[in-house]
Amino acid sequence: MIRKLALVAALVALGCGSSSPGGGGGSGGTGGGGSGGGAGGAADLALPPADLANAFSCGNTICSGSDKCCIVGMTPTCAASCNSDMGFEAQCASPKNCGGNPCCITIGAGFTVQSVMCTTSASACPPMVNASTQSGMDRACTVDADCTAGLPAMPAPQLPDCCTNTQTAQKVCFNKSLIGLPGVMGFTCP
Repeated sequence: MIRKLALVAALVALGCGSSSPGGGGGSGGTGGGGSGGGAGGAADLALPPADLANAFSCGNTICSGSDKCCIVGMTPTCAASCNSDMGFEAQCASPKNCGGNPCCITIGAGFTVQSVMCTTSASACPPMVNASTQSGMDRACTVDADCTAGLPAMPAPQLPDCCTNTQTAQKVCFNKSLIGLPGVMGFTCP
């Protein structure tokens, strides 16, 4: 189960990244190149400064207008729709892309990513994965507090730690107590 969860995180991260002013790919969301907002910085110049602070890059570009960031396999592309090509829509790589609310990774049966979307409240998208159905949800994160924000203390959250997928450098909620167990690999937790 944990190995497949690592694959889910890898799929999400390889196509997605957040950009920040001056480049660098953002905190934790390095997937798809995340090279500071687009080809040669041209996309950065086209965005108003207020939009640039929370810009989300789709691979090496920032989708314009009503286009969505679609991930097919591990390839990010801006398109009008993501639902006809077996891909999924990605809207965020961290809470900063969502006005501070969780960036929710919806996981379907067999650990398949269905979407990566902003939520509208701090309590939305509690990170938990059901091993039997191989489905659930997770949050993209930058710090541990992103994994527990808005959630009750009891029962204890299943995935309370912001950990880094070692293959993609994407940060997602995980449980650091699982590190070192047989079959668990692909994550580092501070």
